[in-house]
Amino acid sequence: MDPTVPEAHSGKIAIYWEETRSIGELTQQGFYSPGWFPAFESIGPQVIRKTPDEFFTEEFTPNVADWHLLLPGTPKFFEGGDFRLFQPPQEGRLALLLEEDLHFNLHHLLIFSQIYDLIILHDWVLYQACLATGARNFLWVPSAYSPDIFHPIAEEQDLDVCFLGDQGKYYHKGRISRFDYAWHLDHYYGKRGLIGLNYYGPQANERYNKSHIVMDFPTYENVGPRVPQVLGSGRMLLMNQLKSIDMAQTHQLIDGVHFASFAGTIEDMRTKIDWYLAHEDERNRIAQAGHQQAPRFTYAAAATKIWERMSHDRS
Repeated sequence: MDPTVPEAHSGKIAIYWEETRSIGELTQQGFYSPGWFPAFESIGPQVIRKTPDEFFTEEFTPNVADWHLLLPGTPKFFEGGDFRLFQPPQEGRLALLLEEDLHFNLHHLLIFSQIYDLIILHDWVLYQACLATGARNFLWVPSAYSPDIFHPIAEEQDLDVCFLGDQGKYYHKGRISRFDYAWHLDHYYGKRGLIGLNYYGPQANERYNKSHIVMDFPTYENVGPRVPQVLGSGRMLLMNQLKSIDMAQTHQLIDGVHFASFAGTIEDMRTKIDWYLAHEDERNRIAQAGHQQAPRFTYAAAATKIWERMSHDRS
């Protein structure tokens, strides 16, 4: 182990994940879970990689580890949602890391909290709701990204605006849907804009770097992985304002300094896009300031926060 790593980072962690595709394939595409393996390895603990087939079994006899961390890829990881789990490990503690696209609700998490010693969330609003119940075995960490995948590259910026992501018609009271935002982007900016879904990892990073402005439309009042990915790419991020999250408080990201926002209407979105397209110096200033904050949102930074909590709970 690196002697520069604090003693609190020593130990052993077994990580179980939903192995639907190879680690190499998922890592290249920029999907979430595989990024945690090298992140934990880089900060000190010995990492044991396993699959859920070795976990959801009556004969489960784990390797000796201080912590056993589950990384479910879909809710089906929990036997189709009935939450029948497994015998707790004979040694070590049990943790669960729930990433953005799983969308478990407060009821589910309170069930999990009776089984797991630690539950790690990226959803700030849901985390606050969990704490309000009196539960204390929850930890919030911001969504993470891999700087090996998302980083500045020399690309001609031939796109005015870009949004990469699901454009489903998610309707929320008093809010415009992501589909409507994306439709208007495509309608107004045409070939000078890119609206796409099937771009991941290096392909997404290339498209971000070709764009003057990269958009995000958080669907569930949550700051997802697109935010750190765009900051990592070095492009300016423009997103709709969130009613339930103060990003200056939660992420130490300041509107107008590290990213820009619009009020949540189509008209204000177009106004802000056109203004920043016409003011290159201001656009570049925000992009550079945001990129300087990106290292705080790497997988290694998130893993450090998680392992420090694990080491504290273990002592």
